[in-house]
Amino acid sequence: MTTSPDQPAQKIRSARDPLAKRRAPRIRAQRLVNSIIGPFHLAPDAVILGAARSGTTSIQERMRQHPGFLACPTREIHFFDVDIQWSLGFGHYRRNFPFIWERAAAIRAGRGPALVGESSPYYLAHPFSPERLQACIPNARLIALLRDPTERAISHWNWRVNRGHESRSFEEAVREELTLLRDLPPGGSPGVLREGEDWEDDDGGIVSRSGVYARVGSTPRVRRWQAYLARGIYLEQVQRWHAVFPREQLLILISERYFADPEASLARLWEHLGLPNVPTQDEKRNARKNKATIDPAVIEEVRTFFRPHNAALEAYLGESLGWR
Repeated sequence: MTTSPDQPAQKIRSARDPLAKRRAPRIRAQRLVNSIIGPFHLAPDAVILGAARSGTTSIQERMRQHPGFLACPTREIHFFDVDIQWSLGFGHYRRNFPFIWERAAAIRAGRGPALVGESSPYYLAHPFSPERLQACIPNARLIALLRDPTERAISHWNWRVNRGHESRSFEEAVREELTLLRDLPPGGSPGVLREGEDWEDDDGGIVSRSGVYARVGSTPRVRRWQAYLARGIYLEQVQRWHAVFPREQLLILISERYFADPEASLARLWEHLGLPNVPTQDEKRNARKNKATIDPAVIEEVRTFFRPHNAALEAYLGESLGWR
């Protein structure tokens, strides 16, 4: 099945993608306008997928500073994981980026290749994002940062506490999730979209797409904002992307290595993007200063939970990640 770049939902619709169903007159009108205006804008060459709270803000800032980049928006676009964004069509997405003639002007001025990119750190975990992104920008270079999932969960929870969106203690927040995920096979169990396949469940195929979210994902909001542990079971997420994109198209960086030796990780990043290795300024870290105290016994319980999942990920990647 082939898909027009300005109608990316067509390929996914056969799988009952819940974000491809909207047919309200206002949505259809906006899609039409976007399909006309969008092609005058560039599509991204690079996309930072996540994981959230793993250094994506820092990597994005480095990309914005590199002379080989024309633009990398500071805000997260979330086109492939937010209902209304996806419903507005690929043209709507492209309107976030510079006009095509801006790249031509930059190249004439010797500032090529004038790449553009974006970072939306929920893409990695979102069950439908791989197929959506492949339908729109199949040649984009993809970047994922993976952080020790226990530390990632604590940071995610602390970030929400600081924003006033989480009133539970860390123990309260993860206790139910630990129970729901305790019998999960190591690494999870990703579902893969196959040509002509259709899912029948009422949640748009979430149960079939993710063994992790099938246990914890009562609503999209819970999956996105409160799945502190589920978001750190990376193997399922990585395999879902590898099922759609060649492995060499997705660069996986380990957050702890990046922050310990930024230049080594950045050298890999620039090579992945086909850019020269040039100096950039010190990284910008989206860290929170107010960090609540957490019972060490609870932290150790979470670490114990993650160990078989981390071991499965290490076996898949063929390297030791150094997580406790």
